Amino acid sequence: MTDIHSAPSWAPGFVHLTGGEDPIPFGFREELEDFVVEEVPRSAPEGEGEHCWILVEKRGVSTSEAIRRLARRLVKDPRDLGFAGRKDARAVARQWISAPGVDPITARGAELGHVRVLAAEKAQRRLRLGALAGNRFSLFLRRFPVEAEATARRVLETIADRGMPNWFGPQRFGFAGLGHELGRLLLARRFQEYIEAICSEAHAPHTEPSRELFQRVTTHTRASHKSCAALVSDLDPDLGDIARQLARRPLDWGSAARAIALPLRSLHLSAYQALLFNELLGMRLNHFDQVRPGDVVWKHDNGACFVAEEGDDDLAARVASKEVSASGPLFGHKLLMGAGEPLAEEQAILEREGLTLPGLKGELPVPNMSGARRPMRVPVTELQFDIVEGGARLQFFLPAGAYATSLVEELRKDLWFSPAPDARPILPMREGKTPDAGGEPSS
Repeated sequence: MTDIHSAPSWAPGFVHLTGGEDPIPFGFREELEDFVVEEVPRSAPEGEGEHCWILVEKRGVSTSEAIRRLARRLVKDPRDLGFAGRKDARAVARQWISAPGVDPITARGAELGHVRVLAAEKAQRRLRLGALAGNRFSLFLRRFPVEAEATARRVLETIADRGMPNWFGPQRFGFAGLGHELGRLLLARRFQEYIEAICSEAHAPHTEPSRELFQRVTTHTRASHKSCAALVSDLDPDLGDIARQLARRPLDWGSAARAIALPLRSLHLSAYQALLFNELLGMRLNHFDQVRPGDVVWKHDNGACFVAEEGDDDLAARVASKEVSASGPLFGHKLLMGAGEPLAEEQAILEREGLTLPGLKGELPVPNMSGARRPMRVPVTELQFDIVEGGARLQFFLPAGAYATSLVEELRKDLWFSPAPDARPILPMREGKTPDAGGEPSS
């Protein structure tokens, strides 16, 4: 494998699996309709029960904003709503959201602007994060050069044959690709640096109230922190929480960190976990589709794991059929560890970062990191590629947690090195305003 780029900061060791194939120039995600994703839950709503599952189609709206809109119409508190995964804002995305005690007829009649209710059914349980079989994608690649069709088919054949390296894409790390740095600061309990970083230009919306908040936060006087209260109504909701708490308790950085919504703090930690996973995937990309003795092996049908042993005669066939794959760590205090060389590689990362597994157990305001395994590769199924008028249509199915842009990157070979100019966060979209262009992690 060869590559003309240095690795992104969020994926040390990244190279293209198909680096021997030429890059293909085409337009990607120029219109919302170019990226269509449909969530496939593990099970369907039962048609009875205390919850209501609502299928929405959102266009140019984040999952968080869609939930806020539904909550305003249907429940008192957005936290009452459940969802299985976050979907990109810069897309046409269909996903299920659950609400307790809501009549499906009421849900079907909700008017939500750029969020349209497609269906609503009663269900017995709340939707939980991760309760997905996967996602079905339909992508339009604009101005795809017809002469590159053979190259594209070779790239796709390689991925269909070997599987796709299961990189965490740039969406997981924020528009600047630095979300993992917030996670590292939070985990180290360096709360002042954590708060100041969130309020800085690297992470905050580029608005005048945000810039003013940064100035007041970093002035480090009780008066400047108390004055943050005047900015709350003009700030992004997450920054508003910080401003409000510093006004109440000036210079109390730990208190300000606790005021940040738990899902956002958890997202910062997950970006740090993702960075370390990507590093280990980069280290073994030459044999990412193989299993070594001591690897923690992932079963694709149910996510169960076991440690590979020397002399397991059946394992090679199961690996070749993509029934199982080697996994990498999302470090946490309950993480299943392997043995031998794979264990040594993972322990070396922990030691370098100054981490221990028991030390990753949460203690407020640091969320708990229980840990999990993630497959190093994922099978790509329902793969279809067609030259159409104006470009090409690419369709496929990915298991939950895998990134569609990983596949597109193998074709274009530059997307992950050229952040979109409109990817900076802006204020949440209000009714009747232009859809926001911010992105969220795909699941």
